[in-house]
Parts: sequence; C-alpha cells; structure tokens
Amino acid sequence: MKYKTLSKIMFFSMIFLVILAGSFFRFWKLSEIPPGIHYDEAYNGLDAVKTMESGDFKVFYGENNGREGLWMAMIALCFKFFGVNEFTFRMTSAIIGSLTLIGFFLLLRQLGLAKLSVFAGLSSLCFSFWHLNFSRIMYRGILVPFLLVWIFYFFYKGLNDKKYGWSWMVGAGALTGLGFHTYISFRVMPLILIIITIAYLILQKKSFLKKQWKNALILIISSLIVASPILYYFIVNRNDFVGRSNSVSVLNSQEMSVQQALSKSLLYHLGAFFIYGDPNQRHNHHALPLIPAAWSILLAIGFAFSVKEIFQTFKQKKKTDLFDASLLAQGIFWVMLIPGVMSIEGIPHALRIIGVIPAIFIFIAIPFDYLLRLYRKIGFSKNRRKKTWRYSVMGISIIVISLVVLINGVVQIVSYFYEWSKEEKTIQSFDRKAYEYGKLIQEIDSKENNFLIIPDHHYITANGKESGLKPTELAGYPNIKNFIFRHPTQSFKEDTCENALYLFFETNEEAIKSFGEKCPNLQIEKIRLENGQNEFWLMK
Repeated sequence: MKYKTLSKIMFFSMIFLVILAGSFFRFWKLSEIPPGIHYDEAYNGLDAVKTMESGDFKVFYGENNGREGLWMAMIALCFKFFGVNEFTFRMTSAIIGSLTLIGFFLLLRQLGLAKLSVFAGLSSLCFSFWHLNFSRIMYRGILVPFLLVWIFYFFYKGLNDKKYGWSWMVGAGALTGLGFHTYISFRVMPLILIIITIAYLILQKKSFLKKQWKNALILIISSLIVASPILYYFIVNRNDFVGRSNSVSVLNSQEMSVQQALSKSLLYHLGAFFIYGDPNQRHNHHALPLIPAAWSILLAIGFAFSVKEIFQTFKQKKKTDLFDASLLAQGIFWVMLIPGVMSIEGIPHALRIIGVIPAIFIFIAIPFDYLLRLYRKIGFSKNRRKKTWRYSVMGISIIVISLVVLINGVVQIVSYFYEWSKEEKTIQSFDRKAYEYGKLIQEIDSKENNFLIIPDHHYITANGKESGLKPTELAGYPNIKNFIFRHPTQSFKEDTCENALYLFFETNEEAIKSFGEKCPNLQIEKIRLENGQNEFWLMK
C-alpha cells in the first residue's frame, strides 16, 4: 500500500473516531444530564407538544419573550416519532450538535487547512464544554453554529466549483434563509457574507463580480424565499421583531451611557475567552473562561496569524494559503460577537455569542498549519543535517501540543459529566425540584379528582391546567392532563374528599393540616422519586 493511501486511511479513521466520540458525548446520559429542565427549555417543549397534538406549526411563538418557530417544529417531530420523554426532550439539540461536528470538518477541509490543523480544530470543538453543553440543552441557539458551518461549506464549494457552483449557492442561500427562523443572534449573519464579498472585490476587483454575480444572485434569492414567511410575519408584527433584545440592549441601560455600556459589554465578552466566562451556571462552570488556558493560547496565536494572513494577502494582492480561513474566522468572530456586545444583562453571555464558536476553533486550528510549514521547511532544507536537532524538536513540539489539545478536551468532558452536572448550583439552575414534581405525576396512580398544590407566587391559569411550573408540566406529560393546579390559599369547598389526591410542592404545614381536617379520610405520606433529591407530601 502506498504511503499517501495509508496516510489518507489513517487521517479519515482518526477523524471518524473523533466525530464518533464527540457525538457519543452529546447523547450519553442525555436523560439524566443536565439534572432537570429549565423554565425556557420546558416552555419550548410544551409548545412543541401542543404543535405535535394540533398539527399547527407556527412561524413565531409570541409567548416567553418571543421565539422563532422552527425549533419548536423540530422538537415536535422528535416527540411525534420517538415519544415525549426525558431523552427526546433534548435529542434535537444532540442531533444538531453532532451534525455541526461533521459540517465543521467539511468546512475546514474546504478552507484548505492541513490535515493536522483539521484534526486539532475538530478535536477541540468535539470536546469543548461550551459546545457540548448547549448540544444537550433544549435551546434553539445551538442551531446558529450548525447553520454557520454548513452555510460556509456550501458557500466556498459554490465559489470553487465552476460547473455546479450554482447548486451549492442554492444550498447556502436556503440555509441562510432558514437561519432567520432560528435564533435572534443569527440575524446579523449576512454581514459576514458582505465582509467576504467586499474583501474579494478589493482583491480581485471586477473579475470576481464578473465570475460570481450569478452565484450571488442565486444565494440572495434562495435565502429570501426561505426566509419570506418569518420576514412577512415581522412586517405584520413589528414588535415581535425586537422582542426581548430591546429590554437587555445597551441602548436601554439605566445605569450607564450607551458608550459606557457598549465598552463594558465588549470587554466582558472578549475577556470571556481568557479571564472570566459566563457566570450563569446553566451556560458555564463556575464562570470559568469559555476556552481552557492551553486552547486560549492557541486561540490568541491563531487570531494574530489570521490578521497577518489577511494583511499579507492585500499587500501582495494574491491570496495566501490561509486567507479564506483567516477572513472567514475574523468575519464570524466580530459579526457574531455583536448580539452579545449589544446586550448588557448577564454579561458575558455564552448563549448570545454562540455563533462565535466556529471562528474560535478555526483560530485554534491555524497555528498547527504554521507549525507544519516550519516542520516541512526544515525537513526539505538542504542543510537538514545541520538542523537535525531543530527538526526533531519541531516534531516533538507538534506531538506535545496535539496531546495538550486532546488532554484539555478530556478534562472538559470529565468536568461536564462528573463535576458540573453534580453541583448543587447546577441542579438548582435546572429547576430539579419542579422536574421531580412532574416525574412523580407519571408514577403515582391518579384518582377522579387530582390536585397539585403549588406556592402562591407561581401563577395559575383560570382553568387550573397551566401554571408557572413549566418544568413540572413537561415532565408530567401526559398524565398531568388529569391534574388541576391550585394554590393552598384557594377555597376547596366545591371539591370532594372522596376519590381525591393532593400532591404538595412544598411542606406547607398549615395547608396540610387544613386539608387533613377537611378530609380526615385521606392518608398523608412523604413521597419521592427512586433516585430523587426532593421530598413531597401526598394526600390520597
């Protein structure tokens, strides 16, 4: 077998194993970790359940600060085919996260990075706590890095394929249009395409426009066609276009001027990669930097090298080998940082800047290209015999740095599954008690009259079928349809004590005593899930 053939087999085998490992960790213990269901996740899931049951797929869901409808439609399809349970709650995110790994590999190859660079960048993404975490939470933000890697894979295929370039541009445009149906931070994404187009126009002038104008037109038209339903919705419902972004914007800061708020947010979000990460325990672990220290060094070096590649290209008026990768990474980085920088609440915010992820891991991959170039330069040098020690040192350095990348990846996996997931702060942030309350509804035998007694500060709808405990509603589906939410202060004169069941969310001794006096025939007991952490009171 020839050396090149063996090298290819080895490379693709390693890539396959890394993607397989990354996908495995996105699905492993998915029904247990994260340890509960957060309110926003549950709201998405409940809307997906309603969509599944009614078949009414909405373009936009106005409740809970407004959400684009594609995510709910995707979850609804998972529910329909695989049932509503702990695993399928988050299966959509895990699938999208895994497909992002494949798309990122194809993108790195399309950008012309060396094999080792591709392996290093992909391995980092596969084992990144940041991407892994959001690949296991029912937030629509995970669609942003997924779409970015696939859009630009199709885009660069379209630029480089003279015969079928138009078909790749149709795909890039369709995915771009689809992005407007996902998450609010995606809306700035067209700026990346504008930056790339301007750079190529400066570099190639009229020749680029002459060669690519048809492809550009195809991309724009296809994106507008796919985005048209939600664009029309926003034209009719203009207030929904702004949504929650208006309330957290730097433009509406009460304590600082716009300039101060903007500067603070920018510094916080840039510092999130090196110094202080997202303090929200659902998004991150103890506010640690979003990138581990060893990777952040590679990130800084890759960022500097990418700037150098761009300047060198414009100076020489000829593309360098890493120009496309450098330009794309810089474009994605600064553009997808905008949604985070324009907000002042909860900064730095890992979810709002989730679109930066592809750029971060391209930056991490770039230094390996430089190391390989230097290694090969020494290897093919006429004076190699005099530089044997340098050649050996370079080879060992490449191996050591590659191992450091992998070891840091393993550390993040361990941190996620065996530290972050078990911490009390994490458990509380995912509303574990409300989740267990819902799971109990699945296990206990209901009666003719079933009541969930919840604290007064949680709202309850007039019919008692919905409440502020959204994790309970989702975890208790479908049995929860047989229950009515009530506050302990509500009157129960109309309710019978015969064939009745009361499940208390809190140990409200006064309420339990009152119920016991009213219905002395009911027995009271403490109850909890088999592996649960919380106790509840049951009267039946």
